Amino acid sequence: MKFIKNTHLFIVLIALCVVSCTKQDSIIDTSLNTQSHDIIDVSNEEFIDGVSQADVIVPIDLEVQVRDGMMIFKDHTSFIHAMDVLFEHNLESIEAWERQIGFKSLFTELARIEELPLEDMQRELKKGRLEQVTEIKTFEGEPFLECSMYSRAMSMVLNTDALVQVDAFIGTIGQDITIWTMPKNKEELIQAFDTREKPIGKEFIIDDGRFFEHKKDFAVNTSCTKNALWHSGTNTFVNPDANRRIDTRFIFSPITTNRSNGNKDYTCKFSALSTSRKSSCCKYKTDHYWAIDIETTTFDPATGNTAWTANGTTTNQKHGGDNITIVTYQDVSQSFLITNGISLVEAYPNNQNGQGTKLSHRGMDGDYARFTCD
Repeated sequence: MKFIKNTHLFIVLIALCVVSCTKQDSIIDTSLNTQSHDIIDVSNEEFIDGVSQADVIVPIDLEVQVRDGMMIFKDHTSFIHAMDVLFEHNLESIEAWERQIGFKSLFTELARIEELPLEDMQRELKKGRLEQVTEIKTFEGEPFLECSMYSRAMSMVLNTDALVQVDAFIGTIGQDITIWTMPKNKEELIQAFDTREKPIGKEFIIDDGRFFEHKKDFAVNTSCTKNALWHSGTNTFVNPDANRRIDTRFIFSPITTNRSNGNKDYTCKFSALSTSRKSSCCKYKTDHYWAIDIETTTFDPATGNTAWTANGTTTNQKHGGDNITIVTYQDVSQSFLITNGISLVEAYPNNQNGQGTKLSHRGMDGDYARFTCD
């Protein structure tokens, strides 16, 4: 059962500021954790290809307008809701839903490309903006594709140019970039992505422009405190006895969109994401086990820490984990948010307020990849 515990009585707000971080510490726990037996089956039983891994398509109850190849959301609330709904569905269900509404997301397009041979993968990534937002990595000689700039949930609502429309604005929210403008400036926005040159003019609202200030390098190491959108990068761990491996990723993401009146809406999320793979090649469906144990605070130094915990299982999917919402605040000024923003203070790898911040899946013999940020 998932749960979130708030140890304070107040609602915290969100803002973006510059990340200050230099250290990574994501580790694999190679000893069997007896305290984890309530949420993981440590037997070697695997789901059988073609039997329990049947591609079950679950209808998605979500109405979204599509125009000019982009999803169109009337407001921040419907935008966040769509991400939350899609995150809970498997790839097959999302693909069927996209065909129904006439849309292609960054998520499903990259899932298609990753199944191709390396040369075909490289050729496909040269189309549009895909090469800008992805990296081809290798593990034990086998290539795999990582969407370096965007979280899984965000990639599900972005089109293949990594764009979405919320209210009257089109834009993108990813690692080192949050930028919005009017639809008439779409081509200029895409050109700015491709050239990595910051667009100039009051019609471009740049809440995070670090993307334009350095070369492409999304292998972000970590130490807390975190004050802006941050991705840990992908870490891979192997269970050689079962020919299985797990890709893990942790993301702290304050999400900002703009209102026509000049104010902003914010939702802050923390994600623990896993992908199950056979060591020799590809993704496979299984059960994923996850837990989150973090603390946040506001930019106000007088504010204490707030603990957030969650744990659970994602059943019979290639991707697992959770994407918890810390808080949402709507229709506020930029100056107000700068004063009352959210910081990630701690991510505990072992039990502190909950079960620790960790990921595993069936096939890892009870071992967990644990994450710490302090």
